[in-house]
Amino acid sequence: MKPIAAFYKESRVKTATRLKILVAALRTALDSSIDNLTMAGVAAQCGLTARNIYRYYENRNLLLVEAGYYAFTHVLPEDDAAPDAALSGREQLRWVLRHYYLRQDTKARDVRDFGLVTAKQFMRFLSDFDFFLLGLAQDDPAFVRYTTELAPHINQPLKKHLRGALEKGAGDKTLCLTAAEVPFYIEFVMQSMRSISNQVLLKEHERRSINFSLVEKTAEMILFYLSRGGAAAD
Repeated sequence: MKPIAAFYKESRVKTATRLKILVAALRTALDSSIDNLTMAGVAAQCGLTARNIYRYYENRNLLLVEAGYYAFTHVLPEDDAAPDAALSGREQLRWVLRHYYLRQDTKARDVRDFGLVTAKQFMRFLSDFDFFLLGLAQDDPAFVRYTTELAPHINQPLKKHLRGALEKGAGDKTLCLTAAEVPFYIEFVMQSMRSISNQVLLKEHERRSINFSLVEKTAEMILFYLSRGGAAAD
């Protein structure tokens, strides 16, 4: 994933200050909520003035989208595990869906710069961040920056292994698609899984119980849809 520093041409001192600001913003969001994050509060946490914060981020929304990106690239561990190359395309797809969407990691992580971050804290942050993004206008500079510049660098291992599974499935005929359709089905799978994941996050946001079996059933429905008539029976 592309580090924050790579988006800017600035001195090491400025990069260090920018990261200090992002750490303070993200720590506030993790410990409390995005709603409680203010520019003045972030400034106080990292020992800067609000005026200094605005030199790096013109407004709260721009700070939040970059803090969100930093969470995905810094708090979440880099994971480039790959499915067994000997598996069929269909079974590689099953592996990818289970590995990236069905893991229920409940362990707290000791993350550099943040200290202890629990799965519940991060789940709540994801929920809050999604609702924050949904509330932005499509022409908001923060929304434009996140969708066009930051988001493409998130989930790169997932996209790579999903593409590999679909391409193999098209080649070995265990999935009903052509090589030309692979880009479409990458988006289809990711959006379908993201949709059900958002429902899980919504329940977490509302402090309701989470039924992870919904995510698993969605994954199985995707497998069934893509392998209709083309995959061998289990």
